[in-house]
Amino acid sequence: MLEFAKAQLSDIHMFREYVSKQTYRTCDYSACAIFMWRNAFQLEYAVFENTLIMKDASVVDGKTSFVVPIGENVDSAIKAIEEYSVFHKIPLRYHAVPVEGVELLKKHYSNMTVTTDRDFCDYLYDAENMKNFAGRRYSGQRNHINRFLKLYGEYQFHKITPENLGRVLAFYEWFRQEYHKDSEFAQEESEKIIELLTHYETYQVVGGFITVDENIIAMAIGEKVYDTLFVHIEKADIRYHGAYQMIVREFARAYADETVRYINREEDMGDEGLRTSKLSYHPLQLLEKSVVNITL
Repeated sequence: MLEFAKAQLSDIHMFREYVSKQTYRTCDYSACAIFMWRNAFQLEYAVFENTLIMKDASVVDGKTSFVVPIGENVDSAIKAIEEYSVFHKIPLRYHAVPVEGVELLKKHYSNMTVTTDRDFCDYLYDAENMKNFAGRRYSGQRNHINRFLKLYGEYQFHKITPENLGRVLAFYEWFRQEYHKDSEFAQEESEKIIELLTHYETYQVVGGFITVDENIIAMAIGEKVYDTLFVHIEKADIRYHGAYQMIVREFARAYADETVRYINREEDMGDEGLRTSKLSYHPLQLLEKSVVNITL
């Protein structure tokens, strides 16, 4: 029988090993995203036959859900999850299931209900488009960048290093006070960004920031998994016109190397402002993530 343990930050290295060997492009299979939201989702895990199994609480109703397992023996792990659910008399449910995961579960179960919520679809972009903003459809982004350059002149993009990490943390402390949001979601994100910046080397992410007159005006942090660069954090001082467009472009140029085909800028969570912004960058695809309820 599976035995689950609460995920601790010290476990992130082990999680990273597992997620690096799968090819899903959704953010739920990236180590940084998993650990930034581990407390909100009450994440627990088990390792079964060299396969990682994650169990947490649904963001929708707080009920127990599983994530499609990743590792060497996925089919056996799915069976083990079923046995665990039957033994503990809990409904068998998976959440954040990518399209490929739905097809995998269909091989095991004939009686299942699949529900997809648009609010939780990830935005996937062509990396070259984010690096260059070429073509007519990106004229809006180029206009914002040109105005930024006209207004502020010289700027610099810096990769985050141990030497400048303190400056980035100070900028974010200022940012979260200046642009404070009261929602539980926003507060959880803010606390985990502080944790990430405090334990930057443990998270093993990539990051960068833009300065104007030596003042930090924007920052972004993400990680590479398979052929995708994930953007987990993106914050900018909107008093500087075009700051967000600049950090999107500069972060892509810095970290979307020849091994990166796509950039995932994650979901909009139903926020209309975020949705409008993310759509304006013309995603190649909205990556569906489903809740799968299985009747045994």
